[in-house]
Amino acid sequence: MDRLADQSPGQSILGTRVGRRMLLLFTGCALSPLLAFGAFAMSEVSLQLRETSERTLHHDTKSAGMEIAGRLVALTDTLSLARDLCAADPTALHTVEATAIRGRLAELDAFVGLQLGDDLQPLFGTGAERLELAEHERSHLDGAPWLVRAIVSGSRPRLQFASKTSNQAGAPLFVASIDAARVLQIEALSGSGSDVTVLNNRLEVVIHSGPIPEPRLLRAAFALDPSSSTFEWSDRGDAQIAHYWLVFLRPQLGNDWLVVQSMPESQAVEALRGFQTTFVLTAILTLLLVAFASLTQIRRLLRPIQSLIATMRKVRNGELDARSHLTEVDEFGELGRSFDAMTESLVDNIHRREATERDLVAARDAALDSARTKAAFLTNVSHELRTPLTSIASAGEILRSFCDDEDPAVRAEFTDIVLDQADHLRRLIDGVLQLNGETQAQLAPMALQSSLHEAVRALPREVQPRVRITLPRNLPRIQGDAVLLQRLWSQLLDNAVKFSAPETPIEVRATSGEDLCVIEIEDRGIGIPADQIDRIFAPFHQGNRDIMTDKAAGFGLGLSIANDIAQRHGGRIDVRSEVGKGSTFRVALPTAVTMTKEQLASVT
Repeated sequence: MDRLADQSPGQSILGTRVGRRMLLLFTGCALSPLLAFGAFAMSEVSLQLRETSERTLHHDTKSAGMEIAGRLVALTDTLSLARDLCAADPTALHTVEATAIRGRLAELDAFVGLQLGDDLQPLFGTGAERLELAEHERSHLDGAPWLVRAIVSGSRPRLQFASKTSNQAGAPLFVASIDAARVLQIEALSGSGSDVTVLNNRLEVVIHSGPIPEPRLLRAAFALDPSSSTFEWSDRGDAQIAHYWLVFLRPQLGNDWLVVQSMPESQAVEALRGFQTTFVLTAILTLLLVAFASLTQIRRLLRPIQSLIATMRKVRNGELDARSHLTEVDEFGELGRSFDAMTESLVDNIHRREATERDLVAARDAALDSARTKAAFLTNVSHELRTPLTSIASAGEILRSFCDDEDPAVRAEFTDIVLDQADHLRRLIDGVLQLNGETQAQLAPMALQSSLHEAVRALPREVQPRVRITLPRNLPRIQGDAVLLQRLWSQLLDNAVKFSAPETPIEVRATSGEDLCVIEIEDRGIGIPADQIDRIFAPFHQGNRDIMTDKAAGFGLGLSIANDIAQRHGGRIDVRSEVGKGSTFRVALPTAVTMTKEQLASVT
């Protein structure tokens, strides 16, 4: 404060600790949210762009796979016509009726023929290729009309087709070999801005329109998910995003195909880079504006503070007539005027201090008198209880020494003393019981749900939201007194509220068996030490507390009353507790249908 007071109003605000702190505060309040928003926005934009790219690749890959499947199935239809013609007449492809089929086969650079064992009879085209079929391929042709496989050896990949001309033993196979590029038409399979790669069932590249993904990465991804997935790879240092989709053709054509679509990662994040540039420029401009506004405002704030500090220094040195005379219309002006008013009343307060001290002494004496009165009251109450007990004991001792044949008048006198003092003591006890609300139990069939809800509604409004009630719909009825049971729940809920923090929940739940309803009230409070659990239901017991310095609210009768009510209903209360973690009070009551006549008589 001294350094701030020594600064002239026009001096740089960076020369004061307050000025530096306020500048840092102003700048931080603007910069921190901006940076947090920027980080969040860039993260969200990056994630959305990545997801959009992956969805686009997935859609393009799936579309390409379905297009391949459609072309292969359509091609088998054309070959099926050629097969059916040649099965009846090997020269049928050269007739006028087969002109359209020949034209289609010529477009595809196709070779067709009939193969029986090692003999291959050409029917159309050049480049005869005899098919060596594996056992699983022969098994496939036993149940499917066509087998298709891609052969990547040689300069141009070829598609090989095979089909039985009939189901008779020894019937030749109809075989065909077609240029893969003419069938697949790779340019039509590529998605928007992406490259496509088609692979056979051995993950050998059949045809592609751009860079080929690394086989190692593709095999690793395919091993984790053989149907469809996205992976990343690098093409000569350029990051790529790729997605593959399995063209499931094995039931129809004997082999599955794999289609891969890939695109440069830079293409996906191009929009993000533009956003980053705009954001950085916006952040710098905002920071400069905030810094300028902060410097101007802080300079205005420091001037009245410096004036007020100088006035306070004078008052501290004994110049009680010093005033700040601030004329600002803001809170600092109000502070200066309040300080001036405080200084004016300082002298009056000095004179009043002695009078206040005298009043404090008088208040202390009154408090001591009140304490003495309370102690006298407690002494009188204990005396009132002890006096009839002493009289009863003394009269009883005298009566025990009399024999039957002694003076009946004396016996009657001491008997009257015993009765009178017993009646006096009874009236005292009845008064205590009346204060505790003890009444005769009136048992009748009742539902526990309403009793528990009423007890919760009786709690203070600020406590009710903490209570969580979980009750089954089929909770059986019990034989009970609604008033006493509500008091039982109120005592346990009050105990849970009293010994747990205000922000912790209180759980109320119920379960039922064949003959018992069990209600549990659980808190997250201070818990009960293990050596105190057996004594908590004793009257006036409040744990290991110092009654002068750490006494809990109440008289220590709540749990004793609750236990008595439970016993009056033929039930019991058990406690589970752990210090520092909370307590669970478990009340077990017999259901109305299981209470015997003896139980009803005993609890009433």
